[in-house]
Amino acid sequence: MLVLKTRKRVKNLVALMLVGLLGVTACGEASTADAAWRNPGESDGASQETPVLQITSPAPDSTEVPTSAELVLTVEGAESTTVELVDENGQTVDGAFRTDGSSWVPGRQLDYDTTYTARVTAVNEAGETVQEVTFTTMPEPDPDSLVSTGFYLFDDSTYGVAMPFVIEFSEPIADKEAVERRLFIDTNPPVTGAWHWFGDRQVHFRPQEYWQPGTTITVRAGIGGLPLGNGLYGERDRSATNITIGDDVRFVTDDRTKQMTVTVNGEVVRTIPVSLGAPDMPSYEGHMVIMEKLREAIFTSESNGVDPDDTANGGYRTEVEYAMRMTWSGQFIHAAPWSVEHQGVRNVSHGCVNVSTENAAFLFELGKIGDPAIVQNTGEPLPPGDGWTGWDMSWDEYLEGSMLGPVTTDSLATV
Repeated sequence: MLVLKTRKRVKNLVALMLVGLLGVTACGEASTADAAWRNPGESDGASQETPVLQITSPAPDSTEVPTSAELVLTVEGAESTTVELVDENGQTVDGAFRTDGSSWVPGRQLDYDTTYTARVTAVNEAGETVQEVTFTTMPEPDPDSLVSTGFYLFDDSTYGVAMPFVIEFSEPIADKEAVERRLFIDTNPPVTGAWHWFGDRQVHFRPQEYWQPGTTITVRAGIGGLPLGNGLYGERDRSATNITIGDDVRFVTDDRTKQMTVTVNGEVVRTIPVSLGAPDMPSYEGHMVIMEKLREAIFTSESNGVDPDDTANGGYRTEVEYAMRMTWSGQFIHAAPWSVEHQGVRNVSHGCVNVSTENAAFLFELGKIGDPAIVQNTGEPLPPGDGWTGWDMSWDEYLEGSMLGPVTTDSLATV
């Protein structure tokens, strides 16, 4: 049971909203609990009335309710409001109010084809008002209509200060606003941030500024059973807990000097000579993020559309060590012992940031997924979406890709 505290005598009007509710009216006929909305025994001299309470959705005895449903209610004059949600077998579903009080969110996806009863109690000094509503969720959709997700976060993990929260969908999303409303983030300390859509199948969250080291984070994508448009539904909820932001480690490479400056919490710890992309395969410049770490890997020219065996036309197949990915298209920071004589002098790579094996091992040990990797002055702009490129935009540009605009990470329920 979760209690929503409200100030005495201050109206708490909860917005009339049911996320993903299809084919159900916003307000059904009056239920038997309607008579409890006002205190029938109040007198003209009474200093306070019992709270006014109405559950507005799901409507009483409604069916086909999506399993992403939230409980929406209007409350006036309550000092606290509690919600109990119980299924047909008597099992309680935990949940929490959105911090702005707009609805009560179940802590998990509801079960398909199941009847639930919600009991809401609003209390003040004059007494309490209780209302119940019973509803039944929709049958399980056809498997072909379910959209799966990729989630680039893992429980009990530490990430860098530029770490975005990235969610990928197996199908294009038509109702992006509905999805954003079901993406819940709680951080300590709170930050201002926003979601941004890169196309129809990927959405990222980043704060307005880099994360503060030591920040703890919980993320929930509560999209299980959520109608996504075009007859599609979210396959299941996804979540990640006990996430921590580690030290502020940054890799800043300047093509003019052919040097990488490595800082930890603002202090320079090493300056490293580099070789970037040759003139015919220049490295991208921009604010990138370390996306993946590979102790060993094999790089080939296939990503550039060239047969690896066609060496006469630039084909290659190369074993590398200590590789850290910056773009989907294949630009990495990695050990390149074959180019040490060029590092700090000229660019000879296929677009990657070449460093010595010793320096690559140092960077690999120091670096984390989510650390900023910034490359400057190559003259080749980073393509939007080729990697986690949200930091390569100004804040105003980033907000243009959001359906709901900026949010504060203590204003959403993560339950």
